[in-house]
Amino acid sequence: AAAKVKPKKPLEELVPDYLLPYRQVFDDKASERMPPSRPYDHAIELKPDFKPHDCKVYPLSSME
Repeated sequence: AAAKVKPKKPLEELVPDYLLPYRQVFDDKASERMPPSRPYDHAIELKPDFKPHDCKVYPLSSME
């Protein structure tokens, strides 16, 4: 059995009306490039004596 190909819905059908003023956020071209450079930068300064905690990683379901 061949998989059915769903036609692509226009953005206006996928995004609620109250979010349409922000449609540039959902634009594919905008998501393919890095954000513009800014005059400021952020850093997380760690304390010199910081040691990471030893904790177990546990699996999560896709809903979690």
